[in-house]
Amino acid sequence: MVRSRVLSEVASRTPVLTLEGLSIAAGNREAPLRLVEGVGLACERGTVSALIGESGSGKSLTASALLGLLDSRIYDVSVERLDVAGESLTSLDERDFARLRGTTVGYVMQDHSTALDPTMTVGDQIAEIFVTHRGLDWKSAQREAVRLLDLVRIPSAASRALDYPHSFSGGMRQRAVIAGAVALEPALLIADEPTTALDVTVQAEILALIDDLRRSMGMSVLLITHDLGVVYQIADRVVVMYGGRVVEEGETERLCRAPAHPYTAGLLASVPDLEGRSGAVAAIPGAPPSLGAMMEGCAFRPRCSRALPACGTSVPPIAPLRSGRLVRCLNPLSG
Repeated sequence: MVRSRVLSEVASRTPVLTLEGLSIAAGNREAPLRLVEGVGLACERGTVSALIGESGSGKSLTASALLGLLDSRIYDVSVERLDVAGESLTSLDERDFARLRGTTVGYVMQDHSTALDPTMTVGDQIAEIFVTHRGLDWKSAQREAVRLLDLVRIPSAASRALDYPHSFSGGMRQRAVIAGAVALEPALLIADEPTTALDVTVQAEILALIDDLRRSMGMSVLLITHDLGVVYQIADRVVVMYGGRVVEEGETERLCRAPAHPYTAGLLASVPDLEGRSGAVAAIPGAPPSLGAMMEGCAFRPRCSRALPACGTSVPPIAPLRSGRLVRCLNPLSG
């Protein structure tokens, strides 16, 4: 009895997702474009981790690699360790990844307008998940589809299940996509910019829905976003990417109040005050590096007011601070 309680406690502390040393390149082998380099992150059970950064930082590529969605004819993906819900994915083939998507890992893709098949009713698309992965008969699967649509707060779920995606608003389509992603109660939900192209009110509703589903299902969430307001609302932990590398990682509250990396500080300064107070915002000077243009030294150096001569000679290692955070910077702020 004591042993089983100890094992249960250990399991509850074991990360649902552990990623170490993810690198992604494209192009020919003689002169590959390095898109993502040495990315690592972890998602604890029942928590929300956010992967943030500007467009082109490598966030969505990282998510696609986690799901086995990158075309091996185009991308060269290497990873030192990838564990999801206790299963190692480092040597899985395409069929194994297809089995895991939707069962162990749910996925809410960035563009909800293309995530649903326009030739099938919304209910049939969700029902198909239960037929394929659970072996349910069609009638039982359709009942499950209605239950899921009701769970994600789509009014009149039974009648709306008979409608096609074009008759749904953007927010309702996203709810239907989320319903399909959590249909089989995955251990991990990866949500890639789930509030893109939605108005502010609907964005808040979608975030609240994801958070409520996380709590009720006990799943972990990896949220891919560039919106620090979203991060501050629901994330427990933040991983900041720039130029294809992780530059800072830490607990949300502490990182947002006292960022250690100059890039993180720039992101925070470029949005309105996260707690609603008035104040000036400031843009980060310059532009992020173009896709695959990994330079010698720190990628943020051309835009950084704290750059040192040593920043141009080699890539800074990611190192722990006294606060427990990790930062890739030779001259960090007092974080």
